[in-house]
Amino acid sequence: MTMDRFSNTLFLSNDIWVTLTVKVASNSIQNLCSLRITCKAARDAGDADIVHRSVSIPPRHATPWWWSRDTEAMRFFDRCMAARHPELLFREALRELFIRRNQDVGFQMLNSATSRGHKAAKYALSMTLLLDDKSS
Repeated sequence: MTMDRFSNTLFLSNDIWVTLTVKVASNSIQNLCSLRITCKAARDAGDADIVHRSVSIPPRHATPWWWSRDTEAMRFFDRCMAARHPELLFREALRELFIRRNQDVGFQMLNSATSRGHKAAKYALSMTLLLDDKSS
């Protein structure tokens, strides 16, 4: 007995899968996880750096508290950080600048987030450089 296929999704190229996965990931992390469990092609596409750069990261106040304790969640966020996700770069840059007082790394991360189109990073970089210029 053979089953008929209702679609030919197996024959889509990896580029199309990655494009679809980026679109899904830009909605939410949950949608990305749901897509990745559907098939091997979606799981493989979900491993692309561009997907990790474009996933929708919720604001800190909307992030479930247990994500900071879950090793799988931490591995996911580490992967997003390694892929240079603009929101995570911005958050880490602020930590480096104002908590750890590491100016060089903080400015480098802010600059990187700015070049990736993060508007708040652009504003923070401008204001920080402006205030730094005034204090000199």
